[in-house]
Parts: sequence; structure tokens; C-alpha cells
Amino acid sequence: DPGADPSPLSVSVIVPFPRDSPYLRELLAALDKLDPPPCEVILLPDDRLTGLKTSAAWTMVIRPTGPVTPPEKRDQGAARARGDLLAFIDCDAWPKPDWLKNALPYFRDPTVGAVGGPAVTPEDEPPRQKASGRIFASWLMAGRHVCRYRPTYPQELDDFPSCNLIVRKSDFIAAGGFASRFWPGEDTIFCLKLTRELGKALVYAPEVLVWHHRRPIYLEHLRQIGRYAFNRGYSVKKFPATS
Repeated sequence: DPGADPSPLSVSVIVPFPRDSPYLRELLAALDKLDPPPCEVILLPDDRLTGLKTSAAWTMVIRPTGPVTPPEKRDQGAARARGDLLAFIDCDAWPKPDWLKNALPYFRDPTVGAVGGPAVTPEDEPPRQKASGRIFASWLMAGRHVCRYRPTYPQELDDFPSCNLIVRKSDFIAAGGFASRFWPGEDTIFCLKLTRELGKALVYAPEVLVWHHRRPIYLEHLRQIGRYAFNRGYSVKKFPATS
């Protein structure tokens, strides 16, 4: 049992995204409600970003990256981060207030390199987006990976998406970061290095939960699924151990 009291580890939240959006503002508002708060939030837009309200709870760092891929943005954010832990979240997601509180105790175990949790479709999502979320969260679609889309039970995994992934910074550096322009699927490569090469545990914690917006069915949903499938095919050939 990881225990109930949070550890004193500091957390840098890292958010890759192309430009300002209502989803980004929603995420920043949710980060203001985190208990405990992170030490900083690192925003990684393509270009300069202004007009965002700063927080009294954490330091906001805005680092324009140019039009690079999300894994390249995350690596740039990690290089700048000063927290003991790197909390990766997508700009179209937002965490529950106890997101970090629930994750921190797991890192008392030095063998734990990362903690991931479900990215759940919001309860008030529009019908077409909610339908997309139900497809993702179905056993027919996700199989044993259904834990990515709805809470199931604590377990150790060897592959988990980066939309809700909290990593010990020292292990992130030792694994070489994402270090890939390959996207989506860069998280598979990173998790493989973390678990198989470094021998660190990747823990799935159902209570480390974020809400994640979905693409509406049908066209946008299918386009996203097609991109995932194409890159998963590459992963199956190159990384059969985890794919």
C-alpha cells in the first residue's frame, strides 16, 4: 500500500500544445485547484503566448518551441524543469484536484520510475465526443488497455500514454527522455527504456485521474484512430516486446 501521506517531492507540470485555446484555459484553471500544488507549470506553445493569468500557487514558465512534435516539446520542458517529478498532461485534458496527492506516495518506493492513471471522458462532453469516449473505453476497442480510459485496479505496466504520466526526473534523464520525432507512439519507446532497460516500475494508479476531451465521431475520431494504428504497426515491428 503506497500510504496516504504525500511525499515532499516537488513536481513540474509539462504541457505541450500548438497555441492558446479554451481547453488550455480550462487546464490552467484546474491546475490552480491542485492540492498540493506543483512548483511550476511549463507551457510549450509553438510561438510566443501572452494574456494568460498567472497563479499564486505555482510559477508559470512559457517556452516557445516552434512547430515541433509533442515529444520534442516534452523533452525541452523536461530540460528546463526544476521539479523532482515531471507530470506530463495534454492541453485538452485537466486533472482532478487530488491528482498529485494521489500520485506522490508511490514515489516513496525508489524502484518506481513512473505513475500513470486513466484519462476519462468528461461527464458533460457533447454526445458525439462522449460516443468517441465510450468506444475508447470499451473492451472491444481497448482490450486489456481499457485502464487507460476508465479506472480499473492498481497494477504494473510496461507501456502507458503520456497524456497522464508522472515520471521521476532522474529516471527520465537516465532513459534519455522521449528523444523521438516519432509521434504518436513515442511513449511506447520511452516506457520500454524505463522498464526494460532501467528496470524501473511503471505503476498504474486508478486514482491518479485526469479528464480528457475526445474527438467527435465519425471523421475526426477515425482520423485519430488511423494515425494511432499506423504508428502502432511500426511499434509492433520495431518493439514487439511491448506492442
